[in-house]
Amino acid sequence: MPNRILKESITTSCEVDNLSADEERFFYRLIVVCDDFGRMDARPRILRAKCFPLKVDEISDSDVANWLQGLVDSGLVITYIVDGKPYLQVATFEKHNTRRAQHSKYPDMQADANICKQVHANVSETRDTRHETRDTRSERREEAAAAPENLSPHEKDCLNTLRAVENYPFDFAKDLDMLRIFMLDYPEIDILTELKKWRDYKRDKPLIKNKSSPRAQLRNWMIHARKFMQERGDRSNGETRRGHAQSDPGDPAGKFREFVRS
Repeated sequence: MPNRILKESITTSCEVDNLSADEERFFYRLIVVCDDFGRMDARPRILRAKCFPLKVDEISDSDVANWLQGLVDSGLVITYIVDGKPYLQVATFEKHNTRRAQHSKYPDMQADANICKQVHANVSETRDTRHETRDTRSERREEAAAAPENLSPHEKDCLNTLRAVENYPFDFAKDLDMLRIFMLDYPEIDILTELKKWRDYKRDKPLIKNKSSPRAQLRNWMIHARKFMQERGDRSNGETRRGHAQSDPGDPAGKFREFVRS
């Protein structure tokens, strides 16, 4: 595999800056493993094995699918389907790297190729598994695209909140799909509440039209919201345990501390 070139300009790239730390790490590894044309098999299981050969037990296919979606949303990667199989193309790859091979290992984006803006998290690996049932996430994505009229009041409120964000590139089908995935991936947080917080935050730091990657930013916001809730839960459990210890009948000092606190 030939060496790849990363230019200094990548440190000031708005698209790269809007990625999460995991998405950025995945992007750099992807550049290393794709062929001389910047193309690669886009199945999450293949990408996980190629990009993270020493971490296959720590990283899941869904992790890779989420990170790839972040790259697609930011415009750094294009995904497409040829003959029913998913592939990816790193945007502007040939501009920064020398092509040594005469032929790509993967098909190019032909005129009749199906360009995808939504990464499929569960893609069949062999003929034997081609007809397996899709996972819940893929089913929800299909529902969002095929039946947008079946909206719950909660989903309507979420969509209206997104519409109110200045310079947000609202897309009904894409954003409904994204929201339903958030509800699956982050059941422990209130999505509508976090959307309103993000909307208010963007009033002070508005999105830059055609430069920001709002969906990638929003995904990172949800990740941090979940992490915050988990940390707060850990602190609450720790305080509960300390409270029990302080009320131990055999600990007079603990009784006194509990009396003072009350």
